[in-house]
Amino acid sequence: MIQNALLQAPDVSNLTIPLVITLLPALPVQWPSGSILGARIRGGISVDIQWKEGKLTRAMLTVDSRKGNVRQRPVRVVYDGQVLASFDSEAGIVKRIL
Repeated sequence: MIQNALLQAPDVSNLTIPLVITLLPALPVQWPSGSILGARIRGGISVDIQWKEGKLTRAMLTVDSRKGNVRQRPVRVVYDGQVLASFDSEAGIVKRIL
């Protein structure tokens, strides 16, 4: 799947284990610049990212605003082997990373 080259968020069986979201884990060299908007991942989270010259330039995560659709859990956002952000998901939160 193409989205997996840009964004990965594998699920785990326990909500106390952090959801690790990896940004641009396998960006194809043929796509040096680009963006995705509104990519849906586990936990009721939408992700917007932008990159230029193969480097992440913008990232924003939005947790679904409907409380009944979101289970609170720890989230870690990783890019290039580094944790860029850590937070607990809760309905309506918007997290700007870059």
